[in-house]
Amino acid sequence: TQSTWGLPKNMLLGLVLSLCLLCVVDGLNFGCYQAYSDGSFYDLTPLKDNSKDYIQQLATGQTLVFNVCRDTIKSCNGHPSMSSLWTGGACTDITGPAASGSWSPLDNDVDGVQIAFTNGERCTDARERHVTFQFTCDHEAASTAPVVWNTTDGCNVVITKATPHACAYISLSSIFSFITRSSSVLGAIMIVVGLAETFYGFRLVKPTIFISASVLVFFAATTFSRRFIVDVHPSDLQMGLLLAGCAVLGVIIGGLAIFVIQLGVFLLGFWGGTVLALLLNNLFLYKIEASPAALPLYIAIGVLGVVCGALSLKTFKHAIVLLTSIVGAYLIVRGVSLYAGHFPNELLSAPEYIAGHFDTMPWQYYVYLSAILLLSVAGYLFQTRSRRLVEAKLQPTYSTYGAHSYGRAERERLLYGQTTYV
Repeated sequence: TQSTWGLPKNMLLGLVLSLCLLCVVDGLNFGCYQAYSDGSFYDLTPLKDNSKDYIQQLATGQTLVFNVCRDTIKSCNGHPSMSSLWTGGACTDITGPAASGSWSPLDNDVDGVQIAFTNGERCTDARERHVTFQFTCDHEAASTAPVVWNTTDGCNVVITKATPHACAYISLSSIFSFITRSSSVLGAIMIVVGLAETFYGFRLVKPTIFISASVLVFFAATTFSRRFIVDVHPSDLQMGLLLAGCAVLGVIIGGLAIFVIQLGVFLLGFWGGTVLALLLNNLFLYKIEASPAALPLYIAIGVLGVVCGALSLKTFKHAIVLLTSIVGAYLIVRGVSLYAGHFPNELLSAPEYIAGHFDTMPWQYYVYLSAILLLSVAGYLFQTRSRRLVEAKLQPTYSTYGAHSYGRAERERLLYGQTTYV
């Protein structure tokens, strides 16, 4: 059975359900993580124990009871607390609720994260208690490895735990560093490609579909592999092989999309929906509380991607012009932002907002957003006028796409003409 957009209904339904499932799985597995502007990403979820607390006897004779990313199961004086110190039957809440901790990466190039607390019970001299849990990267550390308790006065405490789960989950630092070092080159490429897409997208259908499909498949494959295939903390070799394999897969699917019309047009529409979701994320989605923090962005990408892909199949003649105008305008402005700065990373906006790294988007972002809107409108108007001129020259052979009476070869000729689709 065919859907309104020419795709089998079961295939379209399966695609929607798969996207929703990925969002749900992501939400279940990544509720205790932090991402930072240098690209480092940490997930302490495996340390969170919903069945029992961590208990350790200290050299002082006291007992430390703690959990990670949740309050302890054993209550201390009825207070919600991530850790408490026990002397016999008496206890002291030394951190306050787990949610009150402030996350930050470790200093001095040490791989790991730390969570600082100041909401525990005050010290005996009424001073504010400062307790910091430091989770350091150690691939060989056992789950039962003891913590190290360091304090000079009992009121300022550093608790260190070595664990493989404190290693960068997937470090994008090298990629971010490359982008920073090569911003002038990358920015120029994005601006040139963006200009071509914004004003001549309807003449560049093949390369546009190839690039869109390749990029989408690459990121989808790396995301899926990271979740379900590779080790939680892959080695550099494993990561290299993973990225290379996903890149090859992206190129293969991108090439296939050129010859399978409906697949190519749908993926192009999905790419346009992804760009819209990224813009909406920095506009307001990043403020929505969710676990993980980026879950609203993932849902927006899935919904807008499917909707735009479906609309592209139904009204592709206008969709091609509109989508290439939007995507091209985004590339132009994003390229400029690599020189001018102040364009927040869309993938890190929500985690950094929740972590308290910023309260609101910088005013420059709204200038960028306005520029994207103006360039999109200008590109759409320019392409529409150019397309009509081309169509007039091709009369009377011009026809709209979508009529199933056309054979495959005819549809491909109509879509991928030498200088235009008609």
